[in-house]
Amino acid sequence: MAYKKSDDDLKPWGKEFVGDLTPQQLPSWIKEDPFLTVLNLGGIDLQHIPPSIGRLKFLQQLRVQENRLKEFPRTIGSLASLTRLCAYGNQLSWLPGEFEKMSKLAILRLSGNEFSTDDEGKTGISVVMKMPSLEQIYLKNNPDLDIPDEFCEQGFHVIQ
Repeated sequence: MAYKKSDDDLKPWGKEFVGDLTPQQLPSWIKEDPFLTVLNLGGIDLQHIPPSIGRLKFLQQLRVQENRLKEFPRTIGSLASLTRLCAYGNQLSWLPGEFEKMSKLAILRLSGNEFSTDDEGKTGISVVMKMPSLEQIYLKNNPDLDIPDEFCEQGFHVIQ
């Protein structure tokens, strides 16, 4: 079951959450609906994703765009069903190694963040090289990021 926000409370609405929650509502709400397939938390001034996000084993799409996220919790690797992650317009600068556990992730939207390349050529997105199902990665407007040649050599469709 998922929910659509009404004026007074959350009402059943199929398997997708349509609407928004306040960041304070999120941790307890995730516990109530582990069978959710689509979660849209875009533009709600979210500063962090609670570790309980890892309980959403059936989640296929996570939209956390246009927030103030600086990092993902390590439990994000538990989202084994995730196929699409939209996290553009945040303050992200690195992806945790647990990302490689998301074996079905095909589309990753990371434009407009703070990813960069250090003096040794390392980036905060290197973990994606270990994600065989990834088809598209969006990296536009990460001004200090040099896209490694390996991304294109591995067959990723990099959009910058």
